[in-house]
Amino acid sequence: MTPFILTLVLSAAQPTKAEPVILRGDGQQATRRFDIDRGLTVFKLTYPGNRHVAVWLVDREGTKIDLLVNQVGGPSASKAVYV
Repeated sequence: MTPFILTLVLSAAQPTKAEPVILRGDGQQATRRFDIDRGLTVFKLTYPGNRHVAVWLVDREGTKIDLLVNQVGGPSASKAVYV
């Protein structure tokens, strides 16, 4: 499987100079837990493969919040989500 990289680019409640949170994974796995402040958050996915990739944002209980990416291949995708 081709690994993916999910980067938490910006949270509206955080200073714009904050370091991004970078999460890596492959296959059907969850990343490590991370906290985000309420507000608009931008997620950027880098995926060098050419297969289908789907990435969900889930809460602490595993409930699906938003589908961040659902595409076949492609080098990157971004999505803004209000949490």
